[in-house]
Amino acid sequence: WSALGGTTATEFEGEKHLRAHTQERWVFEFPEDFVRRLSAAQSEAIPGISAAWAKHDEMVHMGADGPAFEPVVEALTKFAREATSQGKRLFLSMSL
Repeated sequence: WSALGGTTATEFEGEKHLRAHTQERWVFEFPEDFVRRLSAAQSEAIPGISAAWAKHDEMVHMGADGPAFEPVVEALTKFAREATSQGKRLFLSMSL
């Protein structure tokens, strides 16, 4: 979220956005501001967003650099645009 010029990452973390959970899976709803910012990201901004995301504390330990995140950011922007254009929300399902 902070890589998109939004709020700090800590405001996105936690149970605030948890919508459903079992012992095997958690489902989070992406905040509206995050989806709006992501859907508005232009293709020329993706390298900068990816580089900023790669510098996040939780990503640094993976050893990936910005270019490694670019396909993920591109895919997320497409999901966000599709959700926004259809008036739908965007969710993340995590298997534990």
